[in-house]
Amino acid sequence: MSSPVNYLLFDSECAKCGNLARTVEQVAGGWLESRSLHDPSVQELLSEAKPGWTWRPMLVTFRNGRARVYSGTLMVVRMGVALGPVKSFRILTGAA
Repeated sequence: MSSPVNYLLFDSECAKCGNLARTVEQVAGGWLESRSLHDPSVQELLSEAKPGWTWRPMLVTFRNGRARVYSGTLMVVRMGVALGPVKSFRILTGAA
């Protein structure tokens, strides 16, 4: 994972999670890529960027070569700011 893109991490064994992650990725228009928490390279990234991470949806952003990991409310706020009100509304209403 050397490309400096943003990642939305999700549980690929959860159908609803996968559907939502694909919707977010589509609406985001290239701002992020959805990745599975089951992917060993994702787990390695998380172990380096957020030791002791727990299994939950997360957003990973990169700045100056460093990964920053957001989850929960901070993840929602970060995505809302980055995507803006129209795209955020499309995600919330499922109108991708």
